[in-house]
Amino acid sequence: MSQPIVARGVRVHNLKNIDVVIPTGKLVVITGVSGSGKSSLAFDTLFAEGHRRYVESLSVYARQFLDRMERPALDSMDGICPAIAIRQRPPARNPRSTVATATEIHDHLRLLFARMGRTVCPACGTTVSRDTAAAVAERLVAVSADARAIVAFPAPVGGTPLPDLLDRLRKRGFRRLLAGETAIEIDAAADPALALGDPLFVVVDRVTPATDPPSRIAEAVEMAFGEGGGRAVVQVAGGPRLAFSEAFECARCGSATRRDTAR
Repeated sequence: MSQPIVARGVRVHNLKNIDVVIPTGKLVVITGVSGSGKSSLAFDTLFAEGHRRYVESLSVYARQFLDRMERPALDSMDGICPAIAIRQRPPARNPRSTVATATEIHDHLRLLFARMGRTVCPACGTTVSRDTAAAVAERLVAVSADARAIVAFPAPVGGTPLPDLLDRLRKRGFRRLLAGETAIEIDAAADPALALGDPLFVVVDRVTPATDPPSRIAEAVEMAFGEGGGRAVVQVAGGPRLAFSEAFECARCGSATRRDTAR
């Protein structure tokens, strides 16, 4: 249970030495007849003390830019936290303005979610993140152990006839394609009896993460990202085929995900 706000001996304006216990984590309404001390308790006591303590917690340099409030007349107050007060009149002309936008907390929340939030793919529930060549190299060392791994990228087929695509890849210096878990020569891919699947994966390098330097693995992954439009795959011998992406999209299903869906 959260600690309630306890104010004792409140003597602000027409409040005569009262004690108040306000639960936190709930919507609390202060009501009463005119002149009963509603504003004195809400604004001149609770807000004033919360704002004052917050300002006092800052550095001397920061305090000079903020308004300082006098300590309200009371004996003690426990459980109070930094407070925000909003005027009863509309704070902005925009009818869609909220408490967060009117108090500028929305900007801080966006920064918090961008830095600390975990984005989840709405299609398959996989955690979404951008992959880097160095991060991929570290993951391969942990996943593949002593097994060989093939670094490849999906070739942009886009309706191009297979012979033309293979010739273009050959001129760019690529010599192998990924068929299942095996790297085959590009010349063998012209065999119509060979099922390559779609998309077509082009081999960049074959590495052994346990023994090869991380710089070689990272260089191969970076080249795969560059040639594959930000996407790369790694086929571990006798293991899974791992998909990676430099874009902010799900590596499992390929769904693009916005940052504002972070949890």
